[in-house]
Amino acid sequence: PAGLLHPPGPRLAGALDLDRVGAFGHSLGGATTAEAMFEDRRILAGADLDGLVVDKVKTRGLDRPFLILRQPGHTTSFDPTWKSFLPALRGWHRIVAIAESGHYSFADLGLWAKDAGIRRRTTPEQWKLNFGDVDGGRAAELTREALAAFFDHHLRGTPLASILRGPDPRCQGSGERCDRGASRGEASG
Repeated sequence: PAGLLHPPGPRLAGALDLDRVGAFGHSLGGATTAEAMFEDRRILAGADLDGLVVDKVKTRGLDRPFLILRQPGHTTSFDPTWKSFLPALRGWHRIVAIAESGHYSFADLGLWAKDAGIRRRTTPEQWKLNFGDVDGGRAAELTREALAAFFDHHLRGTPLASILRGPDPRCQGSGERCDRGASRGEASG
């Protein structure tokens, strides 16, 4: 809807380029990103960090660049919302699986969960699903690199970085590759 983004105040004047807006979110925040893109064409590119999708975008998809970073176990079998959403993506898109990651590997909780003793309070299955076996710092580094590459390419016009061209050995393991996923709408760079 018009009027949601207001011109920046004097302290931010010139710091924000409202003609090149991107958005991303983790989990339900990823669903919010997809739906916000569907509703607001000013969001030119978006990324979902291991989240589901809901509402209208789930079946109607998107026609703008969209990146999905996921744990290896987050598939259409695990998340039925992707069964209608992925085929409905009409713009550039990639699905990047970070090997040995878990759901919270894409959020700050993945950085400190082990040190906080959460592993001792979960079953091995719960730990693998939620945190995986990847080092939290490595997962955060790969997430930052993939997001920066995605937004730099789609909002600033830089060449597509190797992490999104795949295969990237830093994302391999457990049979996963960085570029696994949807074949429709993928761009070569």
